[in-house]
Amino acid sequence: MKIMIVDDEPLVLKGLAGIIKNNEELSADVLCASDGFEALERSLVFMPDCIITDICMPQMNGLEMLEKVVKTGLCDRFIILTCHAEFEFAQEAIKYRVIDYLLKPINKDKLIELLRKISDNLLESKSMAVKQMLEYINNKFMWDISLDDVAEIAKLHPNYASSLFRKEMGMHFVQHLNTCRVMKAKAFITKNPDMPLNNISKMAGFQSVEHFYKVFKKISGVTPGDYRLSCLS
Repeated sequence: MKIMIVDDEPLVLKGLAGIIKNNEELSADVLCASDGFEALERSLVFMPDCIITDICMPQMNGLEMLEKVVKTGLCDRFIILTCHAEFEFAQEAIKYRVIDYLLKPINKDKLIELLRKISDNLLESKSMAVKQMLEYINNKFMWDISLDDVAEIAKLHPNYASSLFRKEMGMHFVQHLNTCRVMKAKAFITKNPDMPLNNISKMAGFQSVEHFYKVFKKISGVTPGDYRLSCLS
């Protein structure tokens, strides 16, 4: 799990990061940011699974930052930290799907408990997101589909979808798509060995015969023609 902590107090950042990193059960990567602007910039690369943020920060407060994060799809799991117990803060935070609302000084056990729940939820939502992406690829392989398309289906930011797909599948989206298309092409050739290979290429979703031959040979180790001959023998 990737956790970003946002607070303008260095001691708070250091303390929270230490609590999380020292908890082996969480097994979390932690990145800190000292204000909302830095958090937004670093989120583009880090793609946090959860953001822990103070509300009261100069220039851009925590809620303003969360609004921008949600709009850009960089993260959708948040824990709010504040010294203020006013209900209106909690009401405002609810709009951004805040997981919970913790008062400073932070209760260490409560924080760890929340992060455990987020971790469990994250594992489940990652399995579901990857499943949705794989199903979409399997059903739409013949079309000109992109990473943006599968990310939209899974309701994920494209950068996060790419990172998640690579981590869970052990290959990039394009590699998996090409492998899927080659497998489909093999099935078409086996079932219809007399069908022209340019037709097979189109049916499998390749934009050109040349690309089809190149990818097929790279993945299978043989050309489409040689593979067809092996089916006929």
